[in-house]
Amino acid sequence: HDEAVRRALAPDPAHRFPTAAAFAAALRTAPHSTALHPGLPPDEVVWLRAAAAAWTIASAAVLYALLLCVTPRELDPDLPPLVVQGVRTLADGSVVSMARFETVPLLLGLATTLFVALPVHGALVGRWRRLALPAPPTTTPLQHARWQFLAGAVLCGAYVGRTLLEGQGMVAFTPYIPVVAGLAEVVALWWFWTALLEALRRGRALRSEPILLIGFALGLIPPVHNLARYLASIT
Repeated sequence: HDEAVRRALAPDPAHRFPTAAAFAAALRTAPHSTALHPGLPPDEVVWLRAAAAAWTIASAAVLYALLLCVTPRELDPDLPPLVVQGVRTLADGSVVSMARFETVPLLLGLATTLFVALPVHGALVGRWRRLALPAPPTTTPLQHARWQFLAGAVLCGAYVGRTLLEGQGMVAFTPYIPVVAGLAEVVALWWFWTALLEALRRGRALRSEPILLIGFALGLIPPVHNLARYLASIT
């Protein structure tokens, strides 16, 4: 009702409602909150989704950096020992590192978290406090949890289907799988952060949303299992 109230309190009488009935009609026809975010006006949903996007970018950057850290690759043998340890020398003389500290990706991920996600998150929480928006009871389940669970189940199902097809020699689309799977993981991560922010707004404990946590865990199974398969193939 913010727009209607602002018009009713306009300093210039010409900008106010002509009658009390017009003011009442504007209140009755004000945009309602969305079903996924009860009690949250549509414009505030944009703020929440923007904060979820910031956290998604930051967490994806950190996860990608950690993935690089544990992915074996050929390296320059003159790298400092504090960055790389446990290297192996192959028969052709090349040096392979099983794990290392990926300085640039990790620092970029941390910088994104500190200078993008956290400021946006603080602005969102501060906005909620200033507006004193009503929140549903903490007993109201999060509808986002269902979407998160569905996303995790789809990711796992697609991964199982891909594994079965590769076992039968059907690898025509294999080069495109990392792109599609990566985008799907980012979308699932965005749903997860949206649910976390909505739970924060409502003051709802995550232990009350086991389906949300299960869905998040399901989404992690494909990349973790794929990494384990890759490590087993080179050791």
